[in-house]
Amino acid sequence: MKKERIYNTISLVCNIAILLFTTFAVSNYFRSDVIHHSEWYNFVGFESLRFFTELSNIAVALSGAIVIGFNIKNLICDDYKYPKWVLKLKYVCTVAVTLTMATVVLFLAPGSALVGKGFFSFFSGGSFFTHLINPLLAIFSFVFCERVEGFSFKNTFLGIIPTFLYGTVYFVMVVIIGEENGGWPDFYNFTFGGYKWAIAISIITMLSATYFFALALWAWQKKLKKE
Repeated sequence: MKKERIYNTISLVCNIAILLFTTFAVSNYFRSDVIHHSEWYNFVGFESLRFFTELSNIAVALSGAIVIGFNIKNLICDDYKYPKWVLKLKYVCTVAVTLTMATVVLFLAPGSALVGKGFFSFFSGGSFFTHLINPLLAIFSFVFCERVEGFSFKNTFLGIIPTFLYGTVYFVMVVIIGEENGGWPDFYNFTFGGYKWAIAISIITMLSATYFFALALWAWQKKLKKE
């Protein structure tokens, strides 16, 4: 059981780190002593929860908190057992933060660089953890340390649930209601400067990317399990 204890310990450390980093990053939006300014947005308090970044990181932190309980139980009992639903939940949330990281690295940050605001403007302050560190820790812990038996291919479709739900809300708030009527501004620029029809393409693209990441994480973990 030595190898399993190592897996449990690494998983425990990763999930604790994600929980602490997420608490730090999200709490900053509710602190009056922190300067809330961005060239892209200036949302504070509960307004910050409009972002998929914050929601996905909170979700992976909470799912990790559940895993922590089983990490501790396993270490005490010298065991390596997790309920399937726990790791499926962690999987879904890991897919969500993987999408967050990929969207920032491949879309938002390059866009920022193109308009002269700098590639790394999306990695300052708490965003360094929510856009990069937390996703990497979640991917590493799930793929390498949190193995689940009988995790079949059909479970990969669970990974698109957060993106589908968020995309639906984003579409309603940005396109159907609109900022001028109390909805949301297009802070992710999925309308590419006001072309509301383009948001449908953006959402379909994001759903496709989400499923790609869901499939990749499932296949990666499955391959390592066989080894």
